[in-house]
Amino acid sequence: MRHGDRIDNFEPLWTEKAARPWDPPLVHDGKVRAFCTGKKFSNNLGFRFDRVFVSPFLRCLQTASEVVHAVCAVGDIDHTVHMSSADGVVIDPTKIKVLKESLIKLKSIKV
Repeated sequence: MRHGDRIDNFEPLWTEKAARPWDPPLVHDGKVRAFCTGKKFSNNLGFRFDRVFVSPFLRCLQTASEVVHAVCAVGDIDHTVHMSSADGVVIDPTKIKVLKESLIKLKSIKV
């Protein structure tokens, strides 16, 4: 699948102020659309994901992150540890495997 809607398509002047003008992030609606696509995958495909391969561009990482969050989202069941996305969707931590290095790199990117 391709990445969601990127900011430079909606705000052309964004590149003039950006620290990384070649690497635009997603707009909010792009993240929402990616999350909804992940929910559709989860509800309709009939199989689970074991791996996700993604380009290193920020918009692609953000898209993959939202899809994975949606695929791993579960109802509010009794876990000793609760995790949630920014939208308050409960995430089952036993279904998520992420490389620490990828998260560290993603957190260090200034948008």
